[in-house]
Amino acid sequence: RAVMKPFLQEDQPVQGAAYWTVTNEFHGSVEGLAGNRVIELLGRIVGSIWHEHIVTRMDTSLIREQIHLEHREIAKAIIAKQPSKAAHLMHDHFAGLVEEYRQHWPGRFDELIEWD
Repeated sequence: RAVMKPFLQEDQPVQGAAYWTVTNEFHGSVEGLAGNRVIELLGRIVGSIWHEHIVTRMDTSLIREQIHLEHREIAKAIIAKQPSKAAHLMHDHFAGLVEEYRQHWPGRFDELIEWD
């Protein structure tokens, strides 16, 4: 409950570094609750790649309120000890983001990731 409580607030930031901090903290907190360091590490790795190669190169300002809403619903399911519902909501959250990004940047997911 304590870990998810900050994400229940309706006035989450939608601009600048504060937005990125709170969204990254949400996903990191969920990963941490799994109690499995391998899963947590894998989630952080995939999340970092996703953020660096997809999210930072797109304007997400129009969907940030929706992202916070989805995070609140996931947090509520976790607090209510409804793991199946939380998993379903998280799946839908990621699927919706992938679809949103595909619509605005067709082909991005097919590009080779190159590190400088």
